[in-house]
Amino acid sequence: MSADQSAGAATAKEVEETAAPPAAGSQRKFGQKWEIKYAVAVTDRDALTQLPTKAVCLLCQAFVREETVGAKRKKTNRIRTFTEPWRPDNMKRHMEQQHRLRWEEYQSLGDGEKRAYFANVRLVREDLMTPATGRNVVVAPMVSEPTPSVEAHAVAAQSRMYLLDRDIVEELIAGVLFQATSDEYRNAWNVPVTFSLLDGASPGSGEVDDMNESGEVDMNESRYVARVDSLLRFNMCLKYVAMGISLSQVVPLFQKTVEETRMDSSLRGSTFTEQQLACLCRVACAVNLQTLKDSLRAVWAFAIAIEKGSNAGSPYLDIRVRFERNGHLHDFHLVSVP
Repeated sequence: MSADQSAGAATAKEVEETAAPPAAGSQRKFGQKWEIKYAVAVTDRDALTQLPTKAVCLLCQAFVREETVGAKRKKTNRIRTFTEPWRPDNMKRHMEQQHRLRWEEYQSLGDGEKRAYFANVRLVREDLMTPATGRNVVVAPMVSEPTPSVEAHAVAAQSRMYLLDRDIVEELIAGVLFQATSDEYRNAWNVPVTFSLLDGASPGSGEVDDMNESGEVDMNESRYVARVDSLLRFNMCLKYVAMGISLSQVVPLFQKTVEETRMDSSLRGSTFTEQQLACLCRVACAVNLQTLKDSLRAVWAFAIAIEKGSNAGSPYLDIRVRFERNGHLHDFHLVSVP
């Protein structure tokens, strides 16, 4: 058999498997990829086997059916449901006949865009009712194969570089969060998020993004460049730490998050350590101190506010910097000791 004949036979077989009903005595199972392929969502499952028993058309749910020019009957707004025996050809036929334009638009999208397609559409019918039982229809999200959105992929692959004054890095940040068990500070300059000494860098070089947009980094002294390999990892970890979660807990929490959302392939490197997390926190501290330094250059006075709670259930000491700039009073958090 020639290659063309083999290809034709394979295509014919694929069409036959999609269009033909299941043979007598067999029961076709709901396809794992049908939700994303045919724009449907499973709403009911068998209580014992948890296999899908009912699905609804997401295009019916989100949009009204398209009118056909010259049609004798006006199309209804009823939500189309699909039940066993499963016939994917019926799903496809419904899409082509009732939602032709939307279906063509949907088919042109990638899998990630298809999953985000209905997330941004307001439901046309919020009081969905099943004709038989009158119960509310709870439409489950398409979670058969979780895939990150295109935007998440872009942020995960995006790196960032910050330009920082040398004194901030060497005098204030050098030993932060890197104290070993022997009470000696470890050398952590060679971890994936690095501070690199840069003698001749310019904020406008296009390679460095100084956080403050003012370009006020001291041009008369050497500077450091802090590189963040993944902006998504950077933002997520800082939010976890800001919630009060310990560094040792943030690492497995982040790993589980990227595994469940299938972001592993988008993030550089398969492992994430507590040392790398600590270095991300050091970058955030350095960037914030640089922002504060640049802000104080433009004011003639500032105040140091000390707040303490020695009689509280959890004693604390909070040091803040307050100043006025452009008619606004700013209150910068500087140091906190729980």
